[in-house]
Amino acid sequence: MYGQETHVFDAGPLGILEGLVLTFDNVPALHYFGDLPYALPPTGPHRFRLPRKLPSDYDYGTKAFPGHFTTGTKICPQPPSCIPPDASLFDEDCLQLNIWIPAGKTPQGGWPVLFYLHGGPIVVLPAYRLNALGFVTGKAFAAEASDGGGTQYGNMGFWDQRMALEWTHQNIAHFGGNPDNITCAGYSAGAYSTFHQLAHELYYVAAEKSLIKRIIMLSNGPGLRPKSLSEQQNQFDEPLADDKFYPQDLFAQINNGDFARRMKERGMTLLSGECRDEHIIYRNWRTPGNSFDSVYARFCAEYPRTDVDKLLHHYCGSQQKLPAHCADWQELFGRVYADLQVHHMQRGFFNALFNGGLIPGKNVLRYGFDRRLKCVDATIPVEWGVTHSSDVPIWLWGSDFPGGLTDQERVWLRSWNEEFAAFVSGAQVNWGPTKPKDMKRWSDGETDVWVDIKWEEGLEVWNVVHSTA
Repeated sequence: MYGQETHVFDAGPLGILEGLVLTFDNVPALHYFGDLPYALPPTGPHRFRLPRKLPSDYDYGTKAFPGHFTTGTKICPQPPSCIPPDASLFDEDCLQLNIWIPAGKTPQGGWPVLFYLHGGPIVVLPAYRLNALGFVTGKAFAAEASDGGGTQYGNMGFWDQRMALEWTHQNIAHFGGNPDNITCAGYSAGAYSTFHQLAHELYYVAAEKSLIKRIIMLSNGPGLRPKSLSEQQNQFDEPLADDKFYPQDLFAQINNGDFARRMKERGMTLLSGECRDEHIIYRNWRTPGNSFDSVYARFCAEYPRTDVDKLLHHYCGSQQKLPAHCADWQELFGRVYADLQVHHMQRGFFNALFNGGLIPGKNVLRYGFDRRLKCVDATIPVEWGVTHSSDVPIWLWGSDFPGGLTDQERVWLRSWNEEFAAFVSGAQVNWGPTKPKDMKRWSDGETDVWVDIKWEEGLEVWNVVHSTA
């Protein structure tokens, strides 16, 4: 039986905080603190500018007046999606984070830290600017985002995440965490953000000042090359290749092995993978009309036109014909979209890392899900199969899903989750697969090593995207 009660906590120089103790069968399981500011509000004249650090004497609470941190972060205003958030929680003042801490005795050196970016460790989950407020681009907005010295910035959402990560590194010890043992993780768009946080560390942060030890990218990959400012002028809500947060030639650095070399020098490891039927949900995300022209226009709104031309020629040929395995153009859209966001770009990225010296099963751990849990049926139609987000309760041990895990599912998944926790802690994990084409797969209650039948196809599409022709 789950329960909760308030709890007053001394966070050292941060002050006195009131949070929650989350219990199971009346035994404390977790301490929780929510809505903790990590930066000043990005409002008014600061709406489209870099996040600002809190003053050094910022007061989170005193003994006489503890700060109340029992709720959750605000949510950056955003348009409706297939799983819309509660609009009553929208607020431009959204630069806060939530922290979950094990209630047990703090281990020597502190708990390992999981810094989790949302599309047994301490879990830190920050909110950040999204949509137009986080990734708006265009000449007028670039000027608005100037630092006053002539330097123009974009990708404010990435900069918010970075400030939250720096706040975590600076302050997590006050909550029993180990600032030198941080894993940066994300699901879907959060995995895409995690990739860019990794790129920022590798190219803009000296190795001795690096904050991230491990990376987890769940159901997303590096994506395609972002648009430049000129390409993005008519499309305001996508990441911008601005050469400030990550290099404009980032994918060239991946392909020539430099990205992998930098990861290897810092001892970084990556855990990443996919669901079998990712494309079902991708088909339902801003679905275009049922024609080649509609699919083409939809992809051009998100990716550079030159890349879209090469990709659709690869899938449809010069005659722009619907592939035989697709029932209609909207199915093609979902499949290609999932290939670009997850399946094929992951495989191309993995291959580049292996060619650059990282070792499968040691530095890069791959997984695949071929089965869904029963509790998913209440929120995702059964006919959608093992689609994008259907694996979330696996990573969260059934939390926040009606009914949670069945007794049999707990047995099946215990070893999987124990290995996941060991990875986050920094322990050496015997993941299983040791060849580039192999991945660890969960299917029909069994975990096995599966030879990747999409490997060659993934590399082919990666090469199409990155060809200079």
